[in-house]
Amino acid sequence: MAVLLSHPDKRMEEIVENRKKITHLPMLEKSLSLHFIGIGGIGMSGLAKVCLEMGCQISGTDNRENDQTHELRRMGAHIRTGIHTDLVEDAGLAVYSTAVPVDHPERLRAEEL
Repeated sequence: MAVLLSHPDKRMEEIVENRKKITHLPMLEKSLSLHFIGIGGIGMSGLAKVCLEMGCQISGTDNRENDQTHELRRMGAHIRTGIHTDLVEDAGLAVYSTAVPVDHPERLRAEEL
């Protein structure tokens, strides 16, 4: 599984270096299913909205509901609170930010696949 990590504080050269480590990053298309870990954050929810508007299938989890998760659900995303590794297994791409701890079960599962 491809894993995309968003890190707003990194310099461009660090981002480019990390990009070289990605072995496979699918093109965003209607058939692509993405799972966002921490989808309620302002950055992750924005990315999820763009992907929804492009026709991607979106699932996501967060610790709690907020305005962003309500809007994403209204737009067609499958949103759940808590930890749900089954959603990671059903996705073609997992997306998370540095706010997600390295020992988060969904992140660990995504890195295993």
